[in-house]
Amino acid sequence: MHVYISRIAPLWCPAMARLNWHGQIADVANSCRTYHITPQSLARLKQLIAASFSGSRDWASTNDVISAFIWRSIMMARHKAGILAMDGTTSLAQPVDCRDHLGLPQPYFGNAICMTNSSIPLQALADPGSGLAEAARLVRGAIKDVTAEKFRDLVGYAERTEREVYTRMNILEELLTGGIIMTSHFKFDLHSVDFGPAFSRDGDGHMKALRLPAQGTMAGAVIFTPKLADGSCEFLVTEQDSTLAALESDDHFKQFMHREHPTPGNDVQ
Repeated sequence: MHVYISRIAPLWCPAMARLNWHGQIADVANSCRTYHITPQSLARLKQLIAASFSGSRDWASTNDVISAFIWRSIMMARHKAGILAMDGTTSLAQPVDCRDHLGLPQPYFGNAICMTNSSIPLQALADPGSGLAEAARLVRGAIKDVTAEKFRDLVGYAERTEREVYTRMNILEELLTGGIIMTSHFKFDLHSVDFGPAFSRDGDGHMKALRLPAQGTMAGAVIFTPKLADGSCEFLVTEQDSTLAALESDDHFKQFMHREHPTPGNDVQ
């Protein structure tokens, strides 16, 4: 578990520089692609995972279900691409917003983020039923484990030590092998924001779809974009080209996800 706090969100900091160093590894071709899951496919995915839950206390949110599915899909694609061995270990990191835990006064501008880190052997993750269910349990457990007391203890520890090794994001060293960082903006109601008539091509001021650059994000990064009006979800995956090719040839992945192509006139960069 890692912590990052700033009173005012910085445009640049040493941690961001390290992220860029890891994302710009020589001789590694990366691409960013956007995928889409419909409400109907999401319901089927939830049913698949629920069928493998073993107890009445098992429960998974939409974030947990999609996170588990993407986690497994990317790792199986890396295995197929020859990047990750079947006896390897996989890890998923997710930033959790802890501003509510700290009871920060209003107005507050900045970040109070705790980074979770869950791990599972690829052999256990590989099963499309039990592997997905266990991944969803791990995601839910890691998020629930971020309590106000634990976060305050971690903040106090970070303030008492200058030894960066104890608070740095060690997931960075795993991003090209068995690790991914997943960030969710799913609950942010971006599409209801009126940016003014000059913003979009049809002049109504509302974003139709969020699109990020085709290249440039670090490998191992997954970003959930805000939920669309119809309840569907899009997410951006940045991976090596060989991993993306394996991902898009995976029949299990294609049962639920598909590439989203911007509609002419509605694509917003």
